[in-house]
Amino acid sequence: LHVLAAPGLPGRYKALAAAERMREEVYTRLTKTTPSQGDGASGTKDPHKFDILAALDAELDEKIKALDKIRLEIFTAIQQLPDRRYRVILLGRYYECLEWGEIATLAHYEVRQVYRIHGMALTAIQPIVDRRTT
Repeated sequence: LHVLAAPGLPGRYKALAAAERMREEVYTRLTKTTPSQGDGASGTKDPHKFDILAALDAELDEKIKALDKIRLEIFTAIQQLPDRRYRVILLGRYYECLEWGEIATLAHYEVRQVYRIHGMALTAIQPIVDRRTT
């Protein structure tokens, strides 16, 4: 639950999306049908190409599971906050991975208000986080 105080969570989602794109590119490269050198094989000549893809899939699936666990922890902690404004701001930022301006628009606040509420929300959620990590 330490990720609540780390604004890098949206970056983690971006990294995961990049990994997903890489998996698709690798899959396309490994399964692409191309004229062969007479041996009837297509695509890359690596006989272990599907092993490589399977390993990449397994690694990505593990990262997705870990991220899903973190998302559930975040959601559960945020839902314990009594103030609706805090829940809206924290869910928008750390669960939906929205930019500050998007949160402000959706919540009908100015961006500076979102920053202020965010600070108060982090202070309010700290005891919840502390209880869960001890």
